[in-house]
Amino acid sequence: MRSWPESGLRPKLINAVDPFGDRDPLPIQMVAVPLGVQQRDLIALCAPVPGKITAYLLPMLQHICHCSRLDREACSHPLAVIVVPNRQLAEKVARVMERLSRYMVDVKVSLILDEGDALNKLGRGSHVIVGTVDQLGKCIERSTLVMRQSCGYLIMDEADYMVEMGFDKELEAMLKAMPRRRTIHVYTETMPTSLEKLTRRHLHDPINVAVDREVSKALEQRASEKKDLQMVAVPLGVQQRDLVSLCAPVPGKITAYLLPMLQHICHCSRLDREACSHPLAVIVVPNRQLAEKVARVMERLSRYMVDVKVSLILDEGDTLNKLGRGSHVIVGTVDQLGKCVERSTLVMRQSCGYLIMDEADYMVEMGFDKELEAMLKAMPRRRTIHVYTETMPTSLEKLTRRHLHDPINVAVDREVSKALEERASEKKVQMLKKRAAAKLLFH
Repeated sequence: MRSWPESGLRPKLINAVDPFGDRDPLPIQMVAVPLGVQQRDLIALCAPVPGKITAYLLPMLQHICHCSRLDREACSHPLAVIVVPNRQLAEKVARVMERLSRYMVDVKVSLILDEGDALNKLGRGSHVIVGTVDQLGKCIERSTLVMRQSCGYLIMDEADYMVEMGFDKELEAMLKAMPRRRTIHVYTETMPTSLEKLTRRHLHDPINVAVDREVSKALEQRASEKKDLQMVAVPLGVQQRDLVSLCAPVPGKITAYLLPMLQHICHCSRLDREACSHPLAVIVVPNRQLAEKVARVMERLSRYMVDVKVSLILDEGDTLNKLGRGSHVIVGTVDQLGKCVERSTLVMRQSCGYLIMDEADYMVEMGFDKELEAMLKAMPRRRTIHVYTETMPTSLEKLTRRHLHDPINVAVDREVSKALEERASEKKVQMLKKRAAAKLLFH
């Protein structure tokens, strides 16, 4: 999703977060909101980034809108439960919830922070329960909170912190108390073993996403760059479309091709991920400097995923040592990876479903046409290939025609990025004028 109208949310909920139509969704919201609307189970590996609470509350409110009138009017059992580790976060969630739910009719929210709250508020009935893990755990144990009846949405925020506090059993009790048809979203900064086992047992085919605080901040600060290259490349990568991107080394380019590649790894079968005998993705670049830069960005992004092994292949010693141990992702220079394919030390046909060629024109100009073609031929039939190049030499054009399947061609240059920056500033001025006009109407 690139804008709020694409989210699938009801107009009233969109109006709650974007009253003037001038706010773009934040990175965590782009991912979590559409998945919540589709009622997919989700594991979001993310720090407390801006917009996180809104990202899980909006789809939950949409779920309440879709519940039967009988369930909404009866209000005898909750339709959704949000469990957090401490009082401060519970109160913050309740404040955001109050702000969003005022655009809906009669959504009753109960904040459970102590035993007095549990006795008083649960008896009166609520659509949404927000509470600390210790108190909600006691409510489940004493059967004062019944979730199996109508609770179709469970959110666990800062789940790793709750596990570290020793509330594994309470979380498992809540998961067991849910009905069969339900949506569960787990937000966590790290993935302890006990939490991983918990999600494996109780979540149904969950989508795994990772949002880094630094990446999130960078994307917010560089909105114009995000809107050109990343806005085009990321969705096409997620859709597993082949791509030829004509672009200079603009900011955000490496992130633009790494994010969909990481999503591809999440979607690979558990057998392929655990075996790790052949790579699931390969990134080929012209020189050592770019390979090391890609590996650094990759390391930063993949630390929010469970056990993604990355190997950096820069010389023959790397080839012998690292390929033998197995990796999910290979990042290497074209000369070394070309030798690996030629000697069959790098086998791509088995399970490699993603190939990225960065600065492809430079590799062709260096005389590595044959090595690139060998890699393209070594790929399986079902795969995604992204080619990033600043120019389009004839030999590279022929190469992409022969091996890419109906590729999407996009062009992004520095002038386009600059123009989008100017347009963004104009949009900001218009937004300020709208707000000023709105204030005059109400005074």
